[in-house]
Amino acid sequence: SEALFMGNANFNYSDFASYTYFPAAQFLGNALFSDVDFSGSLDFSAASFAGRANFFQSRFSSAVFSNAVFSGPLHFGLASFTGLSSFGEAVFAKGANFNLARFSQAAYFSGAKFQGLVLFGLTKFEDITSFQSARFDNDLNFKGGSISTILLDKAEFAKNSRIILNDTDFARFK
Repeated sequence: SEALFMGNANFNYSDFASYTYFPAAQFLGNALFSDVDFSGSLDFSAASFAGRANFFQSRFSSAVFSNAVFSGPLHFGLASFTGLSSFGEAVFAKGANFNLARFSQAAYFSGAKFQGLVLFGLTKFEDITSFQSARFDNDLNFKGGSISTILLDKAEFAKNSRIILNDTDFARFK
């Protein structure tokens, strides 16, 4: 809780077998969590990531990133979320890459601010996905993805931003 990582934090290939608690942690360098097993609940609420945040190919049961600030590039490519995941009110300053990720249960991005390109290409959302009241300053790309239900009520899009749905399969779009 409230840990301060002054340089790069390398947790690649780790296994967190129970509750993992990083609320309000500050990562001043790169935060490297590639190919990590988070078997228990995970809490990164209000954490801040100044450098690159890399969660490539990691596995999450229940993950909370609410109110987190990602100042550098973010990579969740090929990640799998088997429980509820929350990114509510999070800030994504340099773009967010969730390509080929899989969300088995509800994914909550409500109130999030996406200032860079948002990539959900070939991502699979098997339950409700909420982007209610989210803000997009750039493109939101779901190309080739699969979406059970997406909620975009009160979402705001900048003048030149687009929602890209080419080859996307979705059941409900609100």
